[in-house]
Amino acid sequence: FFEKNSQEYLIISNNQKYLIINSSIINSKSTRDSQGVNIMKLNKSCFVRNVKIFKEGDISNSHRFRTKNLPARGTVPKSDDLGDQLKI
Repeated sequence: FFEKNSQEYLIISNNQKYLIINSSIINSKSTRDSQGVNIMKLNKSCFVRNVKIFKEGDISNSHRFRTKNLPARGTVPKSDDLGDQLKI
């Protein structure tokens, strides 16, 4: 999909790694037959469980989960990083 304005997204993997990315750092596909763009590095048995638009205040210490380079691994949140909304 294509969006005109950049937004921040929170990506959560099944092994509880969180990653916040700004959509402006995602490069578009270089050719028509390329397979896409890697955003999150995952282990063999891992997968992305959830992607949602990030709102400031969802996670405290959000700077720990941001990245400037892609693909990135993500970070396991500490207990005080999660707000009430994101606790599992």
